[in-house]
Amino acid sequence: MSTTTRWHITLASFALVVAGGLILTALLAAGLADPPRAGALQWQAQSLDGWPASRAADELTIFAAPVELPASFTLELTARNDGSPASAWGIQLIDGSSSLLILIDNQGYFSVSAGDRPHWAQFIHLRPGAANRLYLHVEPDGTGTLRLNDEVAWQGVMPAQSWGVAMYRQPQLSCQSIALYHE
Repeated sequence: MSTTTRWHITLASFALVVAGGLILTALLAAGLADPPRAGALQWQAQSLDGWPASRAADELTIFAAPVELPASFTLELTARNDGSPASAWGIQLIDGSSSLLILIDNQGYFSVSAGDRPHWAQFIHLRPGAANRLYLHVEPDGTGTLRLNDEVAWQGVMPAQSWGVAMYRQPQLSCQSIALYHE
């Protein structure tokens, strides 16, 4: 094989790699790797103003959401906790007499627990003292995926009819967005 032929093969290979990289970049920018979303935006809020609050336990307050949950939904909350390191925020899903509590604390831990007693696990993708994103996608059969800052943190069954934003040990929460997607 001549030097000229090798040079043409090298240039063609380089051009294919560059073109493939550009196509992949465009597909990723268009949302190819985004997590699934259950339909279009149906409801949105920027704060908890006007939400009724109730004490669920000694250190847990629930702000009841003004909208019910459909069978299939995606719930997104982005907030920053400027409270003490032991404080946390998240959501509580309620279905009849059962509930599921999902919390993000201010030290890089999260909890998914039935009832109102958190069971903490470290999650390296949480950012203490910064805004964190809680993303919950639930299928019609009740199976769901919890993502924290776009990384899968937990999967399981979580049927829910109603929900609320949970405050544990009085966080100083700055909500950036609360959004519900469904069909």
